[in-house]
Amino acid sequence: MDDDIRKKVKILRKSSLFTYNTDLGHIMEQQSILLTLAGKKPVSRITGGKWVNTATGRKSIPLNHDQVRDFFSKLGLQYSIKDFEYGTMAVISLDKNLIIKSDNNTSDKIEGELFGYPKTAFEAFGDDDLMMSLKEQDVIINSEGLPEFMPNFRFSKLHFKEELEVLKDWYDILKKYDFVE
Repeated sequence: MDDDIRKKVKILRKSSLFTYNTDLGHIMEQQSILLTLAGKKPVSRITGGKWVNTATGRKSIPLNHDQVRDFFSKLGLQYSIKDFEYGTMAVISLDKNLIIKSDNNTSDKIEGELFGYPKTAFEAFGDDDLMMSLKEQDVIINSEGLPEFMPNFRFSKLHFKEELEVLKDWYDILKKYDFVE
């Protein structure tokens, strides 16, 4: 599996799909793809767009679906894609059934499970009494040496230490394949 993922990382690196034209967080969507390929995130939702020049400057438009389909096929991913005004959203997984489950889902808890978040985190999500503030979470993430821009989730107040271990595991995968900023 390791050699297979390394081949797919090369495909990711060569592609400009699902990247941002910013200094920070440039490859965060592609990091989610890698974590999905590595089996750490059963499902990921990613977004991307293509910048085009306009008479008044620039704007982002949806991606070319043929290119997106080809990209995901080369990576061995199942997917669903939808356009919105400024880009394209894709739900990806190694398992088509999880794509269907995600596309039909209306529950934050089921979404958290599908996205590989710890149960304690997605059960606390949306409840200010149980969910850690972003400011507190950023302090913890920074103190652990994790990058500010990488896939993550909201921590619970009571179980953040265990939840932090999931992020560290994800970061170890990203470092293993030299896919960090």
